[in-house]
Amino acid sequence: MGAGGLTWDVIGLAVLSVMVLNVAIWLVYLWARGEASLAAFGVQRGRLVTPRQEIEHLKAAVALLQSEIQSLKAPKSTASPYNQAMELLQKGLSVSDVAATCGITRGEAELLVALFRKSKTNDVG
Repeated sequence: MGAGGLTWDVIGLAVLSVMVLNVAIWLVYLWARGEASLAAFGVQRGRLVTPRQEIEHLKAAVALLQSEIQSLKAPKSTASPYNQAMELLQKGLSVSDVAATCGITRGEAELLVALFRKSKTNDVG
């Protein structure tokens, strides 16, 4: 082509310029999104995270989850909810809190309060 026409060199340079501009825009976008976006590329708080550090972090998370699973598997207290409610009432918890904690109705908790008060007066008299 002549001096006024497009050559492959000019077209290639234009395409390359557009690609570089796209990469620059993408990097600005990631920077604007913050550390959450950069963490996917192994960057946290301005430093690179090594695979060894990531493995150690994952090991700690797994250990925590395993301990939580073990605590959930542990046998629960065989005390009845009413015995537990009496203990909580003696510690001064409210009727509503006791009912919610022990899985009993508010009426049952109020009955336990009445029984507790009656037993205290019988112990004194």
